[in-house]
Amino acid sequence: ILARYHSTSGGHTLDNSEVFEGSLDLPYLQGVPSTAETASPLFRWEVRFRVGELQTMLRNAGLWNRSHGELRQARPVASRAGMHYPDVMLAGDGGTVVVSAEELRGLLRLQAPSLRPERYPSLASDGVTRLPETLPSNRFEVETSGDTVEVLGRGWGHGVGMSQWGAQGMARNGASHEQIRAHYYPGTSLDKVPAGEPVEVGVAWARDESPAFG
Repeated sequence: ILARYHSTSGGHTLDNSEVFEGSLDLPYLQGVPSTAETASPLFRWEVRFRVGELQTMLRNAGLWNRSHGELRQARPVASRAGMHYPDVMLAGDGGTVVVSAEELRGLLRLQAPSLRPERYPSLASDGVTRLPETLPSNRFEVETSGDTVEVLGRGWGHGVGMSQWGAQGMARNGASHEQIRAHYYPGTSLDKVPAGEPVEVGVAWARDESPAFG
């Protein structure tokens, strides 16, 4: 099987076809509840931006210019592409910009630590560790209050297949590895691979260079 996995879903995993455009709607990669992962510091997270600083980040990324005026509000709107994550409307005195949550996530991943390295990534919900990146997932809501834009999000990673924190939580609650596999990859079964038959394993697919093995 294509055994996709991620850190934390935020309470419910997603269908493979919802996340990976053009991918098959695989029966064992369907969204399932993932309620045992609440111990994850990324189960819920929040990140705050000052409106003026967010405008600077948008301008540095080429998404905001003088014609848009001063940024006044950021709020979620329905995805124009029908994705599982929202779009975000950025409204200024002179105009608006609509960007997808994933595009905004990618933009802020670079711009926020560059502009304010002492603040981003922000602290996680445990108050000790920092978030792995500025916005750990595209599953978030956006609110504007006064001069602050607050992003309320859940989970880390794409959200398809097995939640690692969810699997740990199920194990701590007494679930067997068979029960964990059946929950996150429903309809699958274990089997043996004949000796000498190659098994394809995806490692670091997103890297520009393959990792060295020794």
